[in-house]
Amino acid sequence: MSRGDCHSSRSVGGDSGADKADGDGGGCVEVAAAASPLPSPPSSPPARRTDAEDGAEAAAASFRPHFPSLSQTIGAHSAVESEGGGAAPSKESPPEAPAAAAAAEAEAAAAGPSSESQRAALAARIACLEARWREAVSYLRSGDPLSAAAALTLLMRTCRTSRLTHRDLPTARSNLAAALLAAGGLAEEALAEAEAVVAELEARPPGLLDAPARRALVRGHLARGQALSALGRHAAAVASLERGLALEPSHTRMRSEMDAAGRALLRQLLAGCYSETLALPAPEPRPLALSYNVSGAVSPAAAAAGAQPDATALQLRWEELLPARLLTPRAAEVDDRTRDTYNFVTIETDVRMPKRCLRVLHDSARLAAVREAVQAAVEAARRGGGSGGGGEGDEDERDVRVLLLGSCAGLMGLVALRAGAVHVTCVERWLYLASAAGEVLAGAGVPPDRYRVSYRRPTELRLREDVPICCNVVVATDLLNDGLLTSGLLPAVRHVAAAGLLTRDAVVVPAAATVWMQAAQLAAPPPRETSGLDLQAMDRLRWWPSHSLGGPMAEGAYLPLSQPKVAWHFDVLDCPDSTEARTLDLELEVAGRFNAVVWWYDIRLYGDIRLVTHQPLAPRSAPQGAGDGMTSSNDEEEGDDEEEAHNESCWRGDGNAGRGDGGTALAADEPGQWAMVVVGGGGGERPAGRSSPDEPARLQSLRAAVHWLPGPIRVAAGDVLPLTVCHNTVAMRFEVLTADYQWLVTRDPSLPPAMWAGLADTARLAAYRRAIERAVRRLRAAGRPVVALDVGCGGGALALAAAAAGADSVVAAEVHPGLVAAARRCAAENGLGHKVAVIPGDVGELVRGRDLPYTGANLIILDLFDAGLLGHRALATLECVKRRLAGSGPPAAEPEEAAPHPPPPQQQQQQPDAEVEAAGRGGADAEEGGAPGGRVEVVPAAARVWAVGLELLTRRVAGEDMSALNKYRWDDKYETVRLQDLPYRQLTAPVPVFDFNFTQPPADDLGGGRGGAVYPSTALVEAQVVAKGVLNAVAFWYDLKLDEHSDEPPLSNAPPGLASTAEEALAAAAAAAAGGANRRYGRRYSRRCQALQYLDCALPVALPGGGGDSDTSGGGGGGRTVVLHAQRTTAGIRFGLRPGVGVPVPRPPFKVEWGGGVSIENPHVQRARYCQLLVSEWLQRLPRIGGGGGGATTSIAADLAPLWRHCGSLALDPVALAEVTHRLTLLERLYGKAGSGGGGAGIGADDGRAVAAAVAAAEGSVGVEEGGEGRVGLVRPEDVSLGLPAVWF
Repeated sequence: MSRGDCHSSRSVGGDSGADKADGDGGGCVEVAAAASPLPSPPSSPPARRTDAEDGAEAAAASFRPHFPSLSQTIGAHSAVESEGGGAAPSKESPPEAPAAAAAAEAEAAAAGPSSESQRAALAARIACLEARWREAVSYLRSGDPLSAAAALTLLMRTCRTSRLTHRDLPTARSNLAAALLAAGGLAEEALAEAEAVVAELEARPPGLLDAPARRALVRGHLARGQALSALGRHAAAVASLERGLALEPSHTRMRSEMDAAGRALLRQLLAGCYSETLALPAPEPRPLALSYNVSGAVSPAAAAAGAQPDATALQLRWEELLPARLLTPRAAEVDDRTRDTYNFVTIETDVRMPKRCLRVLHDSARLAAVREAVQAAVEAARRGGGSGGGGEGDEDERDVRVLLLGSCAGLMGLVALRAGAVHVTCVERWLYLASAAGEVLAGAGVPPDRYRVSYRRPTELRLREDVPICCNVVVATDLLNDGLLTSGLLPAVRHVAAAGLLTRDAVVVPAAATVWMQAAQLAAPPPRETSGLDLQAMDRLRWWPSHSLGGPMAEGAYLPLSQPKVAWHFDVLDCPDSTEARTLDLELEVAGRFNAVVWWYDIRLYGDIRLVTHQPLAPRSAPQGAGDGMTSSNDEEEGDDEEEAHNESCWRGDGNAGRGDGGTALAADEPGQWAMVVVGGGGGERPAGRSSPDEPARLQSLRAAVHWLPGPIRVAAGDVLPLTVCHNTVAMRFEVLTADYQWLVTRDPSLPPAMWAGLADTARLAAYRRAIERAVRRLRAAGRPVVALDVGCGGGALALAAAAAGADSVVAAEVHPGLVAAARRCAAENGLGHKVAVIPGDVGELVRGRDLPYTGANLIILDLFDAGLLGHRALATLECVKRRLAGSGPPAAEPEEAAPHPPPPQQQQQQPDAEVEAAGRGGADAEEGGAPGGRVEVVPAAARVWAVGLELLTRRVAGEDMSALNKYRWDDKYETVRLQDLPYRQLTAPVPVFDFNFTQPPADDLGGGRGGAVYPSTALVEAQVVAKGVLNAVAFWYDLKLDEHSDEPPLSNAPPGLASTAEEALAAAAAAAAGGANRRYGRRYSRRCQALQYLDCALPVALPGGGGDSDTSGGGGGGRTVVLHAQRTTAGIRFGLRPGVGVPVPRPPFKVEWGGGVSIENPHVQRARYCQLLVSEWLQRLPRIGGGGGGATTSIAADLAPLWRHCGSLALDPVALAEVTHRLTLLERLYGKAGSGGGGAGIGADDGRAVAAAVAAAEGSVGVEEGGEGRVGLVRPEDVSLGLPAVWF
């Protein structure tokens, strides 16, 4: 060894035949012959000493006296050397060079300080170190880890005293940690050495980690995890092993240790051993402090299970949960830290709000109540009544001037004018809602002097400039959202009152609101509902940045743990203007994991007209085992066939949850209970969601909000927790002051939110598991080892199912770093980590022989399907996997079995000639392109896409023409919806569109060569018309045939309540016409989601003569059909009519391009492209500036944090802000720098311009895939998540 770095080509810890990286004992001992280092010149400065060396010296000097064997061994070595003797005896006597080297060094020191003597002394010290290393090697090879540990400890000590270093000292130090572990009883000393290795190597830049250093870091993580497990600190051990697996996912020893540590951690969690304490003491005048307590007390149960005091205590002030000083919009626009982000979020919200308004227009229960409240308020103001309503006013009638803080696109303005108001001022925060309001009011023929539309934030309104005259009625119902305060309701009303915009006796709608809350458990299904698989590790990621979800929760999605309790009461006109807090005694009635607060509000609009945003479930005793999850029951109505019942089962807290007898209302006359009443639900047609006249109407645009606790708290029936509730007029928080959390949740907004609904779909998981078991049995019967590949594993449920079914090895590929860690933890907690290797990154970058066996995978599992089947580029990904990673060709089959589905009878020009020819061959060329005599199983085996023509238009709402909003429906991509939530009219019978055979061999070229056939890309189908209307939309879904050799019904996401045949559709249309209903909602609950595509052209259709409706277009008898054209694009499937058929539909302003260059481009388009330019510029810099967390230098979450803390005061929409946050953080996680400590996935990190170009192409491309199905290209955000789901959990 020498001063500074040594340039020897052989390392101190190099590989040799004695390498035991995956063996027994220490597990990471690496030995080799030492290299002959070159000494540095004597004039060179002293060699640097690293912190790791100091740590190693401290560790060597801190051996405990209760380990006499090691200390005596070290003493014996030192005594022998001091006497000039040889080394300690061993099974293989090491050379006696240390004594001779010491003697030579003494002679050189006595000779004087000449340069020759200095070189001689240095050479003597180097020779001593080399001899020490050879001595340690001999001990390791002879199986004496204790003597090897003593020799390595003296080696480290000598390096320090001699002021020498070497680039491979971390390798030697990792060998020391492994030797200490192998010696037994020295876990603390081994932990110190392993932590020194990890600290030194992780401090190096990733580019300076060569292969030996990388191996040493992996082994350091392994030794650290083993030491922590030996000390009983299994949580820290799992974290260390996860970091090691991030560096080397296929490390066998690491995965086995992860299995053991994960299961031990799960046992301690069940015993209540590990807990994270969040302490919120009483307010004190001191700064925010974070302390990590490692010396806390251990409960008796934890002590019995061998727990260690490893809890984390966070001490916070409750005042700092919410900001006391709020950021104003003007300040956000001029501040360099928030200006671009605030403008970006504002524009993105602008383009989303018209569709949100359309949902409100579909909510007949809400509109009916608000309309009645506005009419009553106008009448009271005209008679001089107060905001309480119901009183008699002056005899002289007054002029009513109404100020609308959000007019529902002008609808409430028309309601107020028709109720007797002389003037209305419609204030719209969002640009396109203001434009729509002006169109609606002008289209209704209202004189311009009776209304004004102001595009302003409500907190910036000024008299005369924005509001022409003081108003005596103010309506702010459009500022209501799921979180009540988060859209700025209270600051807006307070501002208009303080700015002189209201008279003293003004009527305010809404008048007051009461906030209710309920303790809840939202958790993964228990193992008995997931085929014995424990997916509890996924709950460590269960979080969302917004209290408002933006969609409905699935019925029975949460288990109520307490009775509903009043949290706050707000008087809107006399609202608070500062932060307030109170403490509630929360009585738990059901045992479980308390990890969320579900809260809603009962709002009094005017008088006795009220709305309730949620109908809670009464807590019931959970079934056995439900404390760790939910139970399952069918969510379809009685009388459904077996197939639908099988596909639609869902889990919930009790067997009756979500049904009519679920106990949703509490009796008003019971002590301490309450009742919910909705007045003004409207007469005539019953609002959607109301199953009986006595049941409160279910609102479709206002729902319960969810506040996530820092982690789950294990509670028992009868426990009482002090819950702190605080608000700052624009947000609310619910926190437990002192509690033991089982773990702290990872708050990652980049996780795809749709995965929670997929995790809850236990019927889908069970169907996949059965298909995987059958595929494994067939491969076993063929005498082949089963190597499974799970493409896009997510949380790893299907990979675990394959391992549990008997697969020899499973490779699970996942691109999201957070899901990679969760999948590894799930595998460890199920004891399957030794079989399942979770590989981070793009599946297209996997390499045979490195990430999976060289022979490839013979079982491919794919579940990348969105609501429209192909939105995540599933076909291109599958073809890439089959071409590069499949171990053999698909199984040969008889001609009649080549296509799992029969060809659609009404389908024309669906397949190219090459594919028809390949299907006729019946797989004769199946063996080509794969291993001879083998077969590849693909789950699922096939899919069929179905479509139906719909009319989905807004015409008259509450008697007013609101058709001006229809142009905001159109988009160039389809959206995910739950069709039962929309007032659609079915115009055609469902027709099959595409058949995809996933088991066919991959194509050799783009035209479908002899190796296989391409998938169908276009289709023309004829759909039979069953009702009169305007065909402007197509809804489509798919059936998945999981196993071509089984008769099990396919999985389907078909919408319930939709007529499946032409006869049923005709009968339903006739019944609807007879009943006077012109819209159709789903007749039952379902969590299935479908894809909805708005057509470029609308086509009026009618029944032939003699049908249920008059035939205005002529035509004789027989069925009339409409031809739909379907095309497979990069974004999925797109539908349209034949060229020249139909009338072009109007489009939103930001989608209409004028052309002719930027100088004359549509300003609305330029405004939308401004956001794209900001994202593109940021993506080009992202590979250089980092991102994604995990030690990164920057994070987009930090830029968005001020907007989240001041969302209400900035007049932002929390749902749109959450969607923008999700997309930006997902971009950062995908394309940010990758590192051993986490962070981004590092995809495309070499070229930021390529990343920006790929993302821009994904946003604007609707053409046919370029490059063929086998070329996927860069992973895009749309391949991981398509935004907010249609139904949550």
